[in-house]
Amino acid sequence: MNTYRQVAGIAAILVCGVMVAIYALCCYSLPTPLPTPFTSPSPDAYERLLALGVHIGKGDIAFSVTVSRDPLPKEAIAILASMKNLTGLRAKPQVFSDHLAAEMASLTELKGISFEEVAITPEEMASTYSRLSKLRDLYFMRMKLDNEHLKQVGTLRLLQRLSILESNLDGCDLAPLRGMSSLEDLSFHHSRITGRQLQFLSENGSVTQLDLSRTLCDDQGLEILATMKNLRSVDLSQTFISDSGLCHLRGHQTLESLELGLTDITDKGIQELADLPSLRSLSLNGPGITNASLKILEKVPSLIELQILRTSVTDEGCRALQMARPQLKIIRALRI
Repeated sequence: MNTYRQVAGIAAILVCGVMVAIYALCCYSLPTPLPTPFTSPSPDAYERLLALGVHIGKGDIAFSVTVSRDPLPKEAIAILASMKNLTGLRAKPQVFSDHLAAEMASLTELKGISFEEVAITPEEMASTYSRLSKLRDLYFMRMKLDNEHLKQVGTLRLLQRLSILESNLDGCDLAPLRGMSSLEDLSFHHSRITGRQLQFLSENGSVTQLDLSRTLCDDQGLEILATMKNLRSVDLSQTFISDSGLCHLRGHQTLESLELGLTDITDKGIQELADLPSLRSLSLNGPGITNASLKILEKVPSLIELQILRTSVTDEGCRALQMARPQLKIIRALRI
C-alpha cells in the first residue's frame, strides 16, 4: 500500500511538472497580444461633453457623437479632437465656423458624418472633407444646398452612401455627383428633385440602392433609371410616375426590390413588371391595384415577397395567389 502511494505521488508530481512546463512554454511562445489602442474620453471629459451638448454612443470599437448645441464650444471641440478613434459624427442645428471646420478635419478616423439643419458654406465643407480620407457615409437633412455644395460632395470619390433628405434641390445641377464611382447607396427621400435632374445617373454602374420616395420623380426619371446597370433596389413611393412610365423598366436585369406605394400605378402598369427576371420584393399601395395585378404577379417566378397595402384586392384574390404560389410571402394591410 505504501509503495502504491509513493508511486502515485511521484506520478502526480511528474504530471504537475509537465503541465507547468507546457504552460510556461505556451506563455513564452504565444505572448498575449497588446490591446489595440483605444482612446476614450475620461469620465470627467465624458461628463463635460454631456454638459456641453455632446452625446456619446460607444460601440465595440468606435465612438459616435451627437452635437446639438449651437455654437459648439471650443472646449468640446478640443475634447473631440483628442478622441482619435471617433468614427461617427452627427451635428444637429449648427452654424459652422472656419475654426470648427478645421478641427473637424483633424478627426481623421471619421467614417460617417450626419448634418441636420447645419449652416455650412462650400468653403467650410471643403475644409472639413479635405483630410477625411476614410469618410464613407454622408447624410444631409433639411439642408440649404446649392451647386457649390454639390461640387464639394462630388469630390468625395470613395463615398459609398449619400443621403440628401428633406432638402430643396430644385434647379440644382447634380452633374458633379456623376464621378462618384464608389457610390452604392443614394437617397433623395422627401427632397425637391425632378426626374430630369437624375440625368447624372444615366449609365451609372455603381449605385445599387436608390430612394426617390416623396420626390418629384416622374416618367422621365424612370427612363434614366432603366440605364442603371447594377440597380437592385429602388423606392418610388409617393412619386409622380405613371403606368406608361413603367415600360422603361421592362426587362431590367438586376432590379430585385421595387416600392410603388401611393402612386397612380394600376393593373396596367403592373403588366410591365412581368418581365423583370430578378424581381424578388414588390410593394404596392393604392386603389388602382386589383385582383388582376395578382394574376400577373403569379407568373413572376423570382418574386418571393409581396406587400399589398390599402389596395382594392380582395380576400379571394389573395387566397388564390397563395394557393398558386405557396412559397410567396404576402404581407397585407387595410383594404380600401
